[in-house]
Amino acid sequence: MKHLKYFFLFSLLLILAYFEMIGLSEGVYRYGLNNNSFLYLSAGLFFSVVYLIPVEKPNGFGHKWSKYLLILPFSYLLYLYYPIAVDLMVKIPVDYKIADMLPIMEILCKRFMNQTGVYRIIPEIWGGMEPIYLPSMWMTYLPAVWFDFDLRWITWFSFIIALLLGFLLLRKYHLAGWHSLLVWIPVFVLFKSIFKLEPNDFSMGDEGPVVLFFVLFAYSLWQGNAMLIGVTMALGLLTRYSFLPVLPAIFLAYWIFDHKKALYSMLASAFITGVFLMIITGAIFEIHTFLALPKHYVTAVIGEDFQKLSPTIQNGLGLAKFFSKENLPSIVNIQMLLTFLVPLLLLIPYKYLNWKIDFRVFLLGLLKMEIVLFYNLMIIPIHNLFLVSNFLTIALLFFYAQVTEEKSLENHLT
Repeated sequence: MKHLKYFFLFSLLLILAYFEMIGLSEGVYRYGLNNNSFLYLSAGLFFSVVYLIPVEKPNGFGHKWSKYLLILPFSYLLYLYYPIAVDLMVKIPVDYKIADMLPIMEILCKRFMNQTGVYRIIPEIWGGMEPIYLPSMWMTYLPAVWFDFDLRWITWFSFIIALLLGFLLLRKYHLAGWHSLLVWIPVFVLFKSIFKLEPNDFSMGDEGPVVLFFVLFAYSLWQGNAMLIGVTMALGLLTRYSFLPVLPAIFLAYWIFDHKKALYSMLASAFITGVFLMIITGAIFEIHTFLALPKHYVTAVIGEDFQKLSPTIQNGLGLAKFFSKENLPSIVNIQMLLTFLVPLLLLIPYKYLNWKIDFRVFLLGLLKMEIVLFYNLMIIPIHNLFLVSNFLTIALLFFYAQVTEEKSLENHLT
């Protein structure tokens, strides 16, 4: 069978994605807390490795309208989980005494709209606290505050748009293969985790914008549009800095593989977008606060907050639970070393071992690997943070399922 290798690798990716989705929550009940952590880490890492294996995609294994067939499982997903989302919003109020993230976002949005100084101390919450959220994190909630609707709708639509980016907006000269339907298996497992097993991830969490902007960044890498990559890079970094360690490898890849013009466009658009958002929100005057956050996290974990954070560490995903309190700072050093170094080292075989893989697919594989390492090595493994890695897997699966429309498609940047 022609393209047997591609379909074998796609099947393997699908299985690994399934176990990664299981590992997000359900695996704890099936395999136990510690075993599930290794399952989740292994599934994510092996997914990244398999994604980087060179393979020739089939030609025309689909039709121009085949992507619309994927609307059927998408519609069924909405049918199942839209009522649950509404019910959660009705039953659980946005209240800082339950969870303070969304109330803080609301206050920052109102301050921005009223031009009253976004990053002042917030006296309304816990007697006064300092805002630590970067601009595109809280600005994503501006429509909810402006039109006065529940902030969780931003989370809902962030998840939905992240899915639509995967299967509806195809790369140039690509079709949605019929096998894309199988990607919905891990999608349904993921939504079961979010809305049934861990409903707090939706009702109290603030990870919707991060999911959206990280998947947008992956989508822009898949499309290969340098300006779009720069904009989505800035938006993503101004929610959380989680993919910052992979950027040196991505920049170097563009440089050594003669995509210098694209690199310049990317950096320029990222700089302009980032500086613009930092200036109009006043965040540029709080850079010292943002830069100090990693150190503060370590101080909090090994200091007086350890007893409060200990249940999150011991019951969370990732590897922090296997380290003693005294050795937790070591995880941070390991995290930074691996997340910067591993993507850079993978450039060596890609350049010198005739690694014939689509340049964009290679970058996506690097991104996924770095994200897996980063989140599994967090010292405060709050559960909803891991949604970013899982949604990224779904997006990459949809991209992998896209097949070439023309036989003579060259692997180069458009």
